[in-house]
Amino acid sequence: MKKPLILLLLCLFAACGGQSTRKSPDVSELTGLNVISALTEVIVKHQKRIEKSIAYVEITGTEQNSAGRNKKICDGVAINNKGYILLPIALKKEQILKIQVWLGDDEFEGKFLESQTRSDLRLSLVQVLDLPEGKLLPLSYTACKKTPKSGSLLLCYAATGERTNFDTFVSKGTVMATLPSIYNRILFGSQMSYFAGAPIVDVNGHWVGIFEGNSQAILLLDLQDRIDTLIEKAEDPEKDSNEKKMQPWAGFVPEVINEDYAIMKQLPKGGIWVKSVFDKSPAYLGGMKPNDLIVKVNNREIRGKKNNAMDYFKKLMMPKIGRTTVVTVIREGIEKEISLTFVKSPEPDFFEVKDLGITVTKITDMAYQSYNLDSHKGVLISKVERGSPAATNSGFGGSLMSRGDVVLAVNGISIKDFDNFKQVIREELAKKKEVMFFKLKRDRYDAFEAVNLNLGGDDKNSNGKG
Repeated sequence: MKKPLILLLLCLFAACGGQSTRKSPDVSELTGLNVISALTEVIVKHQKRIEKSIAYVEITGTEQNSAGRNKKICDGVAINNKGYILLPIALKKEQILKIQVWLGDDEFEGKFLESQTRSDLRLSLVQVLDLPEGKLLPLSYTACKKTPKSGSLLLCYAATGERTNFDTFVSKGTVMATLPSIYNRILFGSQMSYFAGAPIVDVNGHWVGIFEGNSQAILLLDLQDRIDTLIEKAEDPEKDSNEKKMQPWAGFVPEVINEDYAIMKQLPKGGIWVKSVFDKSPAYLGGMKPNDLIVKVNNREIRGKKNNAMDYFKKLMMPKIGRTTVVTVIREGIEKEISLTFVKSPEPDFFEVKDLGITVTKITDMAYQSYNLDSHKGVLISKVERGSPAATNSGFGGSLMSRGDVVLAVNGISIKDFDNFKQVIREELAKKKEVMFFKLKRDRYDAFEAVNLNLGGDDKNSNGKG
């Protein structure tokens, strides 16, 4: 055996082999049996604790999979003292008939709590019911502080079902590679296969990942905020429903740095430019300035470039009203930390014109920046109702009016601002003309549209309200 590997295993034994007071053996004294003994001691030590934190789960549903089965099988990991277990699958409450949970060979009933489904992430929370005290102990999902390096030794502990006498399968493997994405994965080299959901821990016993199948595991470091959100939604669904109606806001406009410029100036390719900062916003109050380059969020570097960098940046920001985030910016070559707390997005004044099927808003500073407008004149179309006159096909592959269009004139009358539009549109609608003419600003170009009020929807009994 080569000396570097012997040194690695000796370090593992010294770090994880318990509180033994005996002197560690000399490298030359460490034989194959010593290596096996050291690894066995590490595995057994963690197994006694982790076995009390993992569950074998069967979900019986109303729908069958491609194999004609109506059951999903996976492992789950306890994440708190309330019997909540985390599953790496997406569940729909209305499709669940029964959830069975085995802790060792003891069977319990499970209750669906919450689920999150994204194209790149599927998580669900289930609660074990009628749980005796001390039967299920949580693993800390916040103990993982860094991504395991390639070559790191990891251990996987999988709960199993009746076929294998509910034994815990244990396997060791190494990190073969990191698969970068919005939610990072690792390739876990091992000769065993497990049920999805089995926890993967490092040699110190820290939970670092969740096995997903095909030798792949998702890193827990990227999931901590998502797990917090799942718990919050499960425990206060009404609050979650109310928060969905409120848009969190930090008050700045981000833009991915140009890759060629980043290379020329030796800046991070995943940097996010601060294009503008809104007055009295959380970003403004925190000290953020236009042209700051954001390189870290909560001390985590922004990975990727172009759209991938922006997606990862948004994931790291985790916008939520009341949540405080620390971003690291580069300003004039110096790194600076800025703390900002998300607030409810300011609600612009809106005005609904039912005869046209549109809703317009005032062009605020935020709208001016968000829609890349070149003037505050006119009003911004924020919504177009399906089937309305404004949604009529223009003959060029789109509707006559679209979200983001700016109304500059109505029947030849220039629109100065929001209040002026309300006055003009009411006066023009009162004339009961069949067709109205609009001058619009669309993608920095002027567009002219004729809208027939007799086409589209039938609900035309109002001259607008706001």
